[in-house]
Amino acid sequence: GTSAAVSSSIAAEVHGLDFLARDIEDTANNATRFFVLRKRGPTSRAATVVGRDADGDPQKWKTLVLFTVDHADPGALADSLGVFKKHRINLTSINARPSGVAQWNYIFFVEFAGREGQEKVDGALGELERF
Repeated sequence: GTSAAVSSSIAAEVHGLDFLARDIEDTANNATRFFVLRKRGPTSRAATVVGRDADGDPQKWKTLVLFTVDHADPGALADSLGVFKKHRINLTSINARPSGVAQWNYIFFVEFAGREGQEKVDGALGELERF
């Protein structure tokens, strides 16, 4: 074929997929997080990735939000990150990657504890979309 995926054996069975390789982790106690991906609206500059810890505890959900900011607006990134503090959401990871749109223009990957459907998360994501 022309595509491949890293998945659990259950996902492969459900979708009738063949295995190209098994046990591809580099350490025996490695845990892979699986995500649900979706774009947030037709004009949004953000996408949301939601996953949860391997033990399935709903209290351990993590969300990864991908967004960009107006790079000509001083403090735009700080304002965006301030939304999470305002809603008392713990950030667990922040990364930036080139957007591919223009030089020195970045996409920001922000992972935090929580998930959509929680009041504080819904409030923060709604506010973040206004940037």
